Amino acid sequence: MRKFFECTMSILIIVAVILSGIYCFLKNDILLTFMITIDVAAYHFLMRYLVGNIVDLIKFNPNVWWFREHKYERKIYKFLNVKKFKKHIPTYKPESFDLSKHSYEEIIASTCGAEVIHEISMLLSFLPLIMIIWYDYIPFLVTSVIASLVDLPFVLIQRYNRPRLVKLNKLKNKDLN
Repeated sequence: MRKFFECTMSILIIVAVILSGIYCFLKNDILLTFMITIDVAAYHFLMRYLVGNIVDLIKFNPNVWWFREHKYERKIYKFLNVKKFKKHIPTYKPESFDLSKHSYEEIIASTCGAEVIHEISMLLSFLPLIMIIWYDYIPFLVTSVIASLVDLPFVLIQRYNRPRLVKLNKLKNKDLN
């Protein structure tokens, strides 16, 4: 998953730079639409890559109120059937969640980091709306909403898994004592 993501991002950035350069000379409306589309796609890939790498440098405390499960969440997970759809969602760094390589505490902290990455990405998905100032281009809104919604299942999965991992960790620690 990681190689595919990074390869796609690199290609989009190269194509975006080339198209932007060509547009500066040709000023063609069709080229403008294509350039904006590629530029926004490149932005979304690069932004997620940078956010992920920056947030990975931070150690999170899973006991902070933000990461605790709230009473209403279980109903949402059940309604959305998170237990079933989470199996079909790709993981960017599966090694971060591997029990053979990490303790429960480390994996729980990784779920916090992964959640924050996707929450920040959701917010930054709306940054391209600034471009509406220069280009009266409604698709910026559509792409921002869609890109933001793409991150939502990842947040839900981390929030769904964390309380279960905490329970397993407590059981493991109880058995050791």
